[in-house]
Amino acid sequence: MEKIYLFDVDGTLTEPRQKIDEAFAEIFLKWASDKIVYLVTGSDLGKIKQQVFDELLNACTGVFCCLGNTFYKNDKLVFKKGFRPKLELTEDLEAYVEASSYPVKTGKHIEKRTGMINFSVVGRNATKEQREDYYAWDQKNHERADIVDYITKAWPKLDVAVGGMISVDIFAKGRDKSQVLKHLKKEHGSDLSIVFTGDRIYPSGNDYGLAMALEKMPNCQHLSVLGYEETRALIEYSELFR
Repeated sequence: MEKIYLFDVDGTLTEPRQKIDEAFAEIFLKWASDKIVYLVTGSDLGKIKQQVFDELLNACTGVFCCLGNTFYKNDKLVFKKGFRPKLELTEDLEAYVEASSYPVKTGKHIEKRTGMINFSVVGRNATKEQREDYYAWDQKNHERADIVDYITKAWPKLDVAVGGMISVDIFAKGRDKSQVLKHLKKEHGSDLSIVFTGDRIYPSGNDYGLAMALEKMPNCQHLSVLGYEETRALIEYSELFR
């Protein structure tokens, strides 16, 4: 039975949208040297490379980007799955930005990625401080939870999940992170032991679908963390990571 480790990136291996801590990166590289490791993230490869350097990426067996809608191995694209949102959806999201009571809007609110849309009211042009301010405001006002509820009801053929500090991911039903399991079974066989670590393992979080799918599989587990320090502690001290 092969043991496979899956990691989210933003909030799990790094601080949100920040470069990986160098000391942790050294620990991760040493730990991963004799293991099967995949990254599973909502970001595209360009954003991942801003946070995680090539040596660490190359130490992984593969990298699933855009919720698993693209897959890279040895820095080469293996597959991608498209998604063509309707114009009405884009107009709907633009109207939501206009109607939002959050006062700061920095632009680049709708980012089209392979197989998904990333949507943010404050906008992806936000600085680190603006991201943190929006996140604190959202914790009190639950705007992203409202977006999830709204899109789910208005667009029943789509799914939506909270990702990162400022955004939600919108995608076709079934195209969440759980879709990576099909590829892993094809690559490694069905007799697998999988350990997944992520920071958004809760209803509406973009790690939730994968975590729930793993609960239905024998010898598979998921672990929720609040940041890379907890991931580091798991790698250094937990028997699951031996």
